[in-house]
Amino acid sequence: MFNRKIITYLSSWKDNVDRKPLILRGARQVGKTSIVKYFAKKYFHNFVYINLEDFKDLDAFSGNMSIEEFEKKVKIFKKQNLSKGTLVFIDEIQNNPYLIALLRFFYEERPDLYIIGAGSLLEIKIKQQKLSMPVGRVEYMFMYPLDFFEFLEAKEEISLLDYLKTIDFEKPIPYSIHKKALDIFSEYIFVGGMPEVVKVFLAKNNFDSVRHAYGNLLQNFIDDIDKYTDKNESSNLINIFKNAPFYSGSKIVFENFANLGLKSKSVSDAFQILQDTMLVSLINSTNSLSLPLQSKSKRAKKLIFLDSGFYNYAYNIPFDLDISRFADFYKGNIFEQILAQNIIAQDIYGDKDLFYWSIDKDKGSLEIDFCFSSGVNIYGIEVKSGVDKVSKSLVSFANRIKHKKLIKFHTGNILLDRKNQILSLPIYLCPRIYEL
Repeated sequence: MFNRKIITYLSSWKDNVDRKPLILRGARQVGKTSIVKYFAKKYFHNFVYINLEDFKDLDAFSGNMSIEEFEKKVKIFKKQNLSKGTLVFIDEIQNNPYLIALLRFFYEERPDLYIIGAGSLLEIKIKQQKLSMPVGRVEYMFMYPLDFFEFLEAKEEISLLDYLKTIDFEKPIPYSIHKKALDIFSEYIFVGGMPEVVKVFLAKNNFDSVRHAYGNLLQNFIDDIDKYTDKNESSNLINIFKNAPFYSGSKIVFENFANLGLKSKSVSDAFQILQDTMLVSLINSTNSLSLPLQSKSKRAKKLIFLDSGFYNYAYNIPFDLDISRFADFYKGNIFEQILAQNIIAQDIYGDKDLFYWSIDKDKGSLEIDFCFSSGVNIYGIEVKSGVDKVSKSLVSFANRIKHKKLIKFHTGNILLDRKNQILSLPIYLCPRIYEL
């Protein structure tokens, strides 16, 4: 079990006297169940675990019920009491809409309990069954694959991690430390952040085992598709899902995606399902020059797959590839994938919007890899697989926008271009993106 940063947020939720029942969202296999069990062991004396993928629990807690009836079932089937301070974890809660409805009554009638529900297919079930979430009576957190800093901790590189977490951005990192961090980051690009894969890699230190683990994960995801779509749609959805990793970090159009011969509507619907299950993120374009950032929904989307490891698996990437050759081999896409993956992983509460920035076609071809807003500023983010002295696209972007911050991630060291006010940072510092 890896220590994950979401533990800090769960601890804050626990200590909040006004807390509400918590829904933990995330794709399958990102570690939701493990992290809640770890959290329970660390902070609670009494822990009730209900797994609605287990037929025994699904049957025991089926049907409509009151809080009192729920408590009786816990006593009978779990042989536990719901005493004050108990943590109740309802895993795959989407399998019982009655327990979803019951969350509001936990909030109103038993605020002395700590309630967590988790579901990787929750959004799908809500739409399919037209379920109603208890608005204003629950709160949400989102969980993702390991970011680079969590990967460092999993590798027990604690001293390096502490150093990277606390350095300022005003002077270069010593070369030997920079090289070590870059070497581990290249390893992270290959292995990815799926907990089970990281666990296998650290145990065996073998890249063949990584490939095998990703093959199993992809097959598990494909097997899941039958749970949230009918047979008429599943074939197209599986084909789109299988092809999606090839386009990680790239802009896509829905019409005839991956030369599958499918119409835009079918592909759009399929990607909406994959987004709802958090297997992909589709990054919208914006051309806003001031706040708020407005999405250009009809433009091509930038596709970010769940994790870089699936990209490498799909392309059968040689795991001995040196990071200096990434630009030629990947055409830069893997850097957009890995940067976006790490930016998204910092969005614990799901309240941050990430875009790519592009001007209208009739005005030129200027495009910025990613942008977001914070405070009064629009942040322009570029990622380069090599080391460039000046990012012309960021300079052009800056000339159009009054309140902005310009960041370039690359394989080089910390550098401030004072003339153009562009801060260049090593790519491995991407988990600190929102500190900027």
